[in-house]
Amino acid sequence: MTEKLKSLFSLHFSIILFGFAGLFGRMQVPSIVVVLGRVFFASLFLMILSASYKRKEKISFKNLTVLFGAGILLALHWLTFFHSIALSSVSVGLISFSTFPVFVVFMEPLFFKTKIKTAHIAAAFVVFSAIFLIIPDYDFSDNITQGVVWGVFSGFLFSLITLINRKFVRDIHPVKIAFIQDSAAFFTLIPFGYSFLPSLSITNVMMLILLGVFCTGIAHTFYIFGLKHSTARKASILTSMEPVYGALAAFVIFHETPGLKVIAGGIIIVAVSIFISFSENRNSQ
Repeated sequence: MTEKLKSLFSLHFSIILFGFAGLFGRMQVPSIVVVLGRVFFASLFLMILSASYKRKEKISFKNLTVLFGAGILLALHWLTFFHSIALSSVSVGLISFSTFPVFVVFMEPLFFKTKIKTAHIAAAFVVFSAIFLIIPDYDFSDNITQGVVWGVFSGFLFSLITLINRKFVRDIHPVKIAFIQDSAAFFTLIPFGYSFLPSLSITNVMMLILLGVFCTGIAHTFYIFGLKHSTARKASILTSMEPVYGALAAFVIFHETPGLKVIAGGIIIVAVSIFISFSENRNSQ
């Protein structure tokens, strides 16, 4: 298997796990508790995993500061993401978050001095336009509308994190990057969420362990590894598949059935994702 195929596999595997993470937004606990538990157990898992690597890497203070800042963005990203789901639904939260390729397409040239392709611009606008299908009422007092707004903002934050990770992944191991960022997210949130922790049930804790280890620690590491031999634009558009996995899981587990507009918006986003994937593969051959 070539390095490019390994990266593609890593991206798709991580996206499936990220899609399942949306289900935990339906837990009957505040969003900050969900995120705090997520990054805590992810950090523990990644610390153990990174300790198993023999290769020792020295990270400059400047790079450590940037990665720590990305961890703060990660905390905000997950807070807004789960808040979006709590206000609306798993499907709406995931689909509105999937607008983040729009931001990546226009910001990646600023980070890496790459050229913007016409196909990527068109794909980004189609994805963004599809979001308007799922808004039932453009009144901000409507919960669905609020959920979409928070989801789009979550997508913007994730686009920044994706670009930062792509910049560092060639020189720093993905596990170490994920560990630094999840730890930074934990230390950012603990002052605000520790008072909620005593009220957690055993079931809540077990669910947070699953979320932290599988849908965060493992998923985050595979996603960063996938960026090693892929552009941030390609990775971001592939991530548009996340709502599909999340919506299917929500239907099976919660019997949450998305409306026709939500389904239509999801189909458009998936179609764009597949188109870009095939066009990128042809260009790379």
